[in-house]
Amino acid sequence: MEVFEKTIINQISIREQVENILLNMILNGELKGDEPISVRQIAALLNVSATPVKEAFRTLESEGFLYTQPRKGTVVCSFPEDMAKQIVYIRSYLESVAARFAAEHITAEEIRDARAMLKKANELLKEQADPRLSEEAYKKNLTDLYNINTDFHLLISRAAKNDYLFRIIIALRSIQNYFRIKFLEGTLDSRINSCIEHENILNAIEKRDGDKAEELVKQHLLAILRFVPETSQGQETE
Repeated sequence: MEVFEKTIINQISIREQVENILLNMILNGELKGDEPISVRQIAALLNVSATPVKEAFRTLESEGFLYTQPRKGTVVCSFPEDMAKQIVYIRSYLESVAARFAAEHITAEEIRDARAMLKKANELLKEQADPRLSEEAYKKNLTDLYNINTDFHLLISRAAKNDYLFRIIIALRSIQNYFRIKFLEGTLDSRINSCIEHENILNAIEKRDGDKAEELVKQHLLAILRFVPETSQGQETE
């Protein structure tokens, strides 16, 4: 079942959905580099008000995906073909370092919270395997799983107790959301495997094994490379 498309759903804020849709269109080449876009144009395309579009524009401009040009308005930035892949590598190194620090500084309460997230994720995955699940319930389930996935990664990054590192990781939020959405659009088996990897990461952190936690997070995030749009992979093959 297709879940994430150019339509707005209720379980995620409209501003965040607009950001994700625009980022998807930029990375897939639907919005081309140096091409002007307007709030009115995007609001009409997505059938939303101007306010969340303006907010999404501000976020994407702060992250370097859009810029303002005199007499031209808001313009899509041009990127090298392999930029998306480069960002995946950057994220994998940042979050793997955060996991190493988390192994030193995570609290018992944070571990309990992370365990609760993994328990809920497993419950959602069991529901997804039920063929009787309606399409509407499936969409809500997958959105809930997406949110738990995001919260888990943010918890580990916060547990590093390094505000500077956390701010850098947060700055990549939009691009991270794009790839997480692509990942959750994959198979049930891939989502189950991701949850198992999360549990292995948390086990290493709880055991204060920084080396293992760092390596597991790096492997977990580099797997996202398979979801980089083909136009951003150049001539590389898996």
